Amino acid sequence: MDELKEIISEHAGIPACQIDDNMSLQTDLGIDSFSLICMLEAIEDTFHISINESDIAQFQTLQDVHNFICKKQNLI
Repeated sequence: MDELKEIISEHAGIPACQIDDNMSLQTDLGIDSFSLICMLEAIEDTFHISINESDIAQFQTLQDVHNFICKKQNLI
């Protein structure tokens, strides 16, 4: 989760230590659609997963993204 927080921190411009798992990517962290696409590309590269456009709608919070990564990596 720390690595994911660092990626989100870079794209939201907020220190990772201030990011909570249940924060809204858009409302609380201010991630717009362009930043979201850039952030998802970084997540794909870092975690070696593929994210389809249809998956993006489920990403409301950091926890949502974390759960998706875990599923893709067969960790849950």
